[in-house]
Amino acid sequence: MSSSRSAVRRPPEPVRLPIAELAPSSGRVRRLGRIRLPLSLRQRPWATAYRLPDGRTIWCVRLCRDGEVVRSVVSTATLRAYAGRSGLDGLAEAVDAIVGAEVVR
Repeated sequence: MSSSRSAVRRPPEPVRLPIAELAPSSGRVRRLGRIRLPLSLRQRPWATAYRLPDGRTIWCVRLCRDGEVVRSVVSTATLRAYAGRSGLDGLAEAVDAIVGAEVVR
């Protein structure tokens, strides 16, 4: 753990605070929410849901590949299938709470 002052004050995950000028409007991508994905005992990356202007929902997941953090885009159906195969009922409920009962395309 770093002992510098800036590292102590830094939040664990950089998240922009909601302000009025960033409020969602029609024709734009809207952020719906985010959850932690339990991939392994030590790896629980954030997955953030976005609603696209055409009505589709995508999830951006931050994964560690070859020592670098990269963003991957997956569908809601993929997350639900992963939760079902892994027996993660809590994850499936969290996904449904964020996106609702949308029709899988």
